[in-house]
Amino acid sequence: MASLAHQADNLETAIGMVEAARREGRPTSIGLLGNAADIYETLLARRIIPDVVTDQTSAHDLIYGYVPAGRSLAEVAADAGE
Repeated sequence: MASLAHQADNLETAIGMVEAARREGRPTSIGLLGNAADIYETLLARRIIPDVVTDQTSAHDLIYGYVPAGRSLAEVAADAGE
């Protein structure tokens, strides 16, 4: 079973990890907690094209499985009557 090499809490940290791996010529895996809709424009503007992207959204969970861009989990929960 493969494991994640690095985790990042924000896009700038993740990009720094990517740049370091490129400079060193080493493969790596970086997990970024975030909404893909919020980061793709930034990646494209910086001409960063990931080799592989996976989405870990719990699509089967209709209430909390996906939080749309621009909304917080608390807002989604409030709309669901929680």
